[in-house]
Amino acid sequence: MTIIMAVRITKPRTNAQRHLHYLKTNAAKKAKPIRRLRVISHKNSGRNNTGRVTVRHQGSGEKRYLR
Repeated sequence: MTIIMAVRITKPRTNAQRHLHYLKTNAAKKAKPIRRLRVISHKNSGRNNTGRVTVRHQGSGEKRYLR
């Protein structure tokens, strides 16, 4: 079974929507998830390249996956 992600691009009605892209995940939600296709969504959580906290009030949150 092969699941190919499609990207939906919005029409640039505002400056923020000019760079906004969505993933179409209808087929992926219905099927049973394939563990090899999961990728951890890495967050910086307010840390710089040395790993120190440089921005306040940025928690680590829950580990999330992209597929």
